[in-house]
Amino acid sequence: MRDGAENDSLSFAEAIVSAMDAQPVVPPALLRNLQEPPFIWNRHPSHGIVLCLLQHRGIYLPRYRELVDYHMAELFLHYLDLCREGAFFIHYSAGKWPKERFFRIRMLPVNRLEAETEPAPHLVITLHESGVDILDAIPLNKLVGVTATPHTACFLPFLESPKTIIGCREGRGHRARLPADGAFSLWFYDVAQHKPRSVDILTCDAKVFDIWTKTFRGLVSVNSSSIVQVALTPQGESVELAELTRAAQQQGEVEHGEQLGRLSSS
Repeated sequence: MRDGAENDSLSFAEAIVSAMDAQPVVPPALLRNLQEPPFIWNRHPSHGIVLCLLQHRGIYLPRYRELVDYHMAELFLHYLDLCREGAFFIHYSAGKWPKERFFRIRMLPVNRLEAETEPAPHLVITLHESGVDILDAIPLNKLVGVTATPHTACFLPFLESPKTIIGCREGRGHRARLPADGAFSLWFYDVAQHKPRSVDILTCDAKVFDIWTKTFRGLVSVNSSSIVQVALTPQGESVELAELTRAAQQQGEVEHGEQLGRLSSS
């Protein structure tokens, strides 16, 4: 008799526990009210950069809203903000010694000699953070690839070992020895003029390296967007942009070979 009573008590207790598990502690209606509001990307200060690049690909609102929404991830736009603020890098270029330069993303007129032209996103290089004199400005719609390796034509002459690279000049003419794992290259290709180029830069800040390489890979993804089906590599990248990146790398190696003598004689 006692065993039966104990079994009934256990069954009753188990039923209570099951009922408690089935009933959420916080009512679903309250949870829904506490959820964060959806991200409204068109209020973000960097969304215009992405829109401009997509429009260059023939992708406009509202017709291709889903494709536009896909490229407007909140973290990506936040990283774009950081690249708009800019950062110092060691800049390597063929035939020249490496120099410290300030890089940022800016909206500039397509033709800077004509103030009335529409602005477009550029990678802008200046001497200083507050510098108004632009040393170079490269349209981001020409961006085709990003490589994170010091084994490219502009880095190789300064690579002392797999992990060490010569940097810019410091006191008394000596040049700094820097970690090579912060080196990466941005590859551009002007299809109309069949003109490739690269921007080869290095940072000693791991966070800056992470933000900039991820941001520019995101921009490559934007530049590979298409309203028609395109061929992809096994890594999911655009075959067209991958081929343009290889072409830019090969042309860079040729130009570097031609200018190598200039560096050794300086």
